[in-house]
Amino acid sequence: MRSSSPPWWWSIFPADRRAVALALVLALAGCAKPALDFERRGVTPARQGHDLAECKKEAFDPYGFAWRQSDRYDRDVLTRCMARKGYSVRQGQ
Repeated sequence: MRSSSPPWWWSIFPADRRAVALALVLALAGCAKPALDFERRGVTPARQGHDLAECKKEAFDPYGFAWRQSDRYDRDVLTRCMARKGYSVRQGQ
């Protein structure tokens, strides 16, 4: 039968656990890159998705760091590719 007591490290700085967790969350959130928004008048969402997929293939960086492999692309290359296709690029929230 397993004990229901917490692990040995749980009692270290018990009052600071929430502060440490909050600091960790804020640190990871600070590492996030702002989203890029691509706009072009008169383009359908399907076409925009197709253009974005093509540019992400061109900008793929297998050695870049990202939590998911689908996010491993060079943002500068992606931005230039979408601009060549006539999209205006702005930093999202």
